[in-house]
Amino acid sequence: MCPLDLTKIRLQMQGIGTKHVAKAQKHYNNSIEAIYTIFKKEGLRGCYRGLGINIVRDVPSTGVYFSLDHYLSNKIASYSTGNKASTAGLFVAGGLAGTLSWFVIYPLDVIKSRWQADGVGSTRLYSSYVDCFMQCTKNEGWGILFKGVSVTMFRGIPVNGVIFVVYKHIKQRLNADTL
Repeated sequence: MCPLDLTKIRLQMQGIGTKHVAKAQKHYNNSIEAIYTIFKKEGLRGCYRGLGINIVRDVPSTGVYFSLDHYLSNKIASYSTGNKASTAGLFVAGGLAGTLSWFVIYPLDVIKSRWQADGVGSTRLYSSYVDCFMQCTKNEGWGILFKGVSVTMFRGIPVNGVIFVVYKHIKQRLNADTL
């Protein structure tokens, strides 16, 4: 997953700060060229830049995500007829769980993205994740850790709501088929 995320971020970050991306500032034309260039210049290790912080971000996020969904689904089901959550209830539980899990890990995601984008077309600014965190908060304030969180959380409601509705229905169907 990390090479794909790295490629996406590098493609998004090329030419930042210019109205139009000049050819000299455009380092990659497409995803394939980007991952190939990253591999050629930085080696296999460079393709996995940010893997450590991805893991540190994703482990607690996944725990919060599934724990909250389980709790909220059960809570909603306890108020429902037959002690079973409706599709709308599952959507609400999944949407809230996904949104809250993003909120919890968002500062790590900001640092991960900055770390992966570091050095696109120029020298690197950060020597480590901690250095990236320290420089970002020192130069831009603590608010930088939540820049864009509202859009991410707003997007998280429908996306995670649908994901958990589909997940629960497939899980229910598979359990019914095995009985």
